[in-house]
Amino acid sequence: MTVADLAIFTAGSSVLLFMPGPTNAVMMASGAASGLRKSLPMALVALAGYSVAVGTLLSLGELAADHGRGVSLALKATAAAVMAVIAFKLWVSAVPRVSIPSKPSSTGIFALTLFNPKGLILAFGILQPIDDLADLVSKVMILGALVVLSAASWIVVGAATRNLPAVPSHWIARMASVVLACFTLYFLVAVISEIDLRNEAPDISRRLGANSRTFPQHPGRAVEQNL
Repeated sequence: MTVADLAIFTAGSSVLLFMPGPTNAVMMASGAASGLRKSLPMALVALAGYSVAVGTLLSLGELAADHGRGVSLALKATAAAVMAVIAFKLWVSAVPRVSIPSKPSSTGIFALTLFNPKGLILAFGILQPIDDLADLVSKVMILGALVVLSAASWIVVGAATRNLPAVPSHWIARMASVVLACFTLYFLVAVISEIDLRNEAPDISRRLGANSRTFPQHPGRAVEQNL
């Protein structure tokens, strides 16, 4: 991998991993609820989730390539379900002036990251093409460092709000819950749209086939056949 390729790969990976998303929203909520020191280990949980997701997708590369839309549909549906559960728990735990909002569990963060559609983009977009083992190892090491750095950055943002009296900690938990709810709605709409498109495709094919069978024969061909 050349220096230019390395720069492009790092820049693209950084944009994807640092941008707001389900995992980053929960990282910020964890930092706001538990502080920096207690929440930093969650960055390693996110790394484990992405590692398992990307590793599994790469191992099943041929199957995923043949059923790409099916894999994407399953990931989005599962991610929507996981996000809905975590969003509900965050909202319920964020009770003002009663208790400190509980931080998201490591199991919940792992499951959320495991089914985060960013893993699909990393496996079949950012990491491709893979020239050889050395190329794969170097890319994976860079991605691992960026995953930890991005998660830690969002934890720092959440922890910083603990010292701001104008930003109660339960607000951050509620904000993360709303973000997750929005992503849940987005993925549900995407899943429904994909299902509708897949159901409409066979109907269109059948209509085209029926039209081709009933299409009137060209007069010139009829004359040739009579001759």
